[in-house]
Amino acid sequence: MEKRWIGGVLVLALLLILGLWISGGMERLHMPVAYELEQAAQAALRGDMTDGKTWMHQAENRWLQGRWLTAAVADPSPIEEIDSIFAQLKSYGAADDRAAFAAWCSRAASLIK
Repeated sequence: MEKRWIGGVLVLALLLILGLWISGGMERLHMPVAYELEQAAQAALRGDMTDGKTWMHQAENRWLQGRWLTAAVADPSPIEEIDSIFAQLKSYGAADDRAAFAAWCSRAASLIK
């Protein structure tokens, strides 16, 4: 009986440590993407769509590099929404629609956070 109890506690401790490690990894992975999207939004609001699109492309590339890990441990619904927003951002950027571009960059940044 005592061995089972100790084994159970060890398994729970391992799961807790693993959860904390994954949570920290997700934050280190996602915060730079959110920052880049916020910079893209600010650039668009300043009227600098070239800079905004550069920030957005950097954010998208960083997002795609870590997407597999996010997909492995997170709910897929927000991931699909973020992918969709990146597709929309390309259209808004091509149309130089600064307000929509900035708004959707901010939406994606908040989802990623």
